[in-house]
Amino acid sequence: MSRDFATKTGKKSKNSRKSSRRGSTSSPLKWLVTGLVLGIGVALLVYFQLAGDKIPKLNLTNQKTTKVKKIKEFPAVEAPTEKEYEFWEMLKYKQIEIPQSDQPTRKTDKPTRHYVMQCGSFKQQLMAEALKAKIGMAGFESNIHKTEEKDGFSWHRVVLGPYTSKRKAEANRHRLNENGVGGCRIW
Repeated sequence: MSRDFATKTGKKSKNSRKSSRRGSTSSPLKWLVTGLVLGIGVALLVYFQLAGDKIPKLNLTNQKTTKVKKIKEFPAVEAPTEKEYEFWEMLKYKQIEIPQSDQPTRKTDKPTRHYVMQCGSFKQQLMAEALKAKIGMAGFESNIHKTEEKDGFSWHRVVLGPYTSKRKAEANRHRLNENGVGGCRIW
């Protein structure tokens, strides 16, 4: 069975009746605001009726009252005498002598710490040489140190350095990371 949706025929829906009723009634919020405004108005009217004679009246006449305040006169500040500032003269000729034994000595013989960066440790020398070549391609010079263990095994460590500051070692480590050489540790 076909139906024509272009023309509406039939009963009105229940929702349309509710919406028409909603528009005709006033909301409780409107009543609340109206009652509040009227209540405040009545309260002000009663207040002014009861306190009529207690409210001060404004005098709007053009009376000019000029009051001159008398300024107290203070005695002038006296100029300082020369004796108050005689310490300047004392400081001009003051000399401090430090005994030779109390003079601090500079320690230029301070032991400098050297940092070493290890990028790998291998049992096979061929793997250590491959890493050394990869580091060389990144633009750094490295060395292979061979260490013998008690159990007869030998390790081949790939080492860069020594560096005089840790900052230089860190900078080189970051450049090596960018070139694909990771896992380097600074000792």
